[in-house]
Formats: sequence, C-alpha cells, structure tokens
Amino acid sequence: MDDYEMIKQLAKGGQGTTSCVRRKSDNLKMVLKETECDSVRAGNDALKEAKTLQGLKHHSVVKYNDVFLNSANGYLVVCCAMELCNRGDLANYLFDKRKRQSPLNEQVVRSWLG
Repeated sequence: MDDYEMIKQLAKGGQGTTSCVRRKSDNLKMVLKETECDSVRAGNDALKEAKTLQGLKHHSVVKYNDVFLNSANGYLVVCCAMELCNRGDLANYLFDKRKRQSPLNEQVVRSWLG
C-alpha cells in the first residue's frame, strides 16, 4: 500500500472497496480494488482469481498491473491495482445506451471481441 497514494474512494460494497489511486513510482492513476477475506481459504481463492485475471492480455479486458496482500482491521486483504478506465466500465456503457434507447453499434461490439 505504500506504493500508492489515495485520490478518492470510488465504491464500497459486499465485494470490497475500489479507489482511485496514484502509483508513486510513475504518477500513473489506477484503480485499487481491495477485497477483505475472513479466512485463509477465502484469501487464497481471491488471490488465485486475481492472479488469473492478471494473466489475461486482451485490449478489451482491464489490465491488472499488480496483485498483492495487505492486512486491515484483522482481515487479510487481497489488493488488485488495475488500469483506470476513464470512460467507465461496460455495465455503465450498456446502462447509458439502454437509458437513451440507443442501439449498440455492431462494429464497436465486434472490436471488443477482437
């Protein structure tokens, strides 16, 4: 956690907390997802999932730059530092399209599947 400077909290829910942070080594803005785990097994499962996601390399998948463990309030915390999507996530994009009753562009969808 010492490698990152908190900018602001983005969301908090049942899966944990996401925050906008700045990586101190290069001032890159990123999203830090922190997942609290109430057992060693839950921590291992979360870490395994995060490491798998870190291995994905696709232009339409958010890049996981770093995965590490931390502790807070007696909990094991799996932390994932990932690229910041300035235009939001796919769920927000689709919600906005639906709200505006605007159709999806086929070429855009095909580019996601690339």
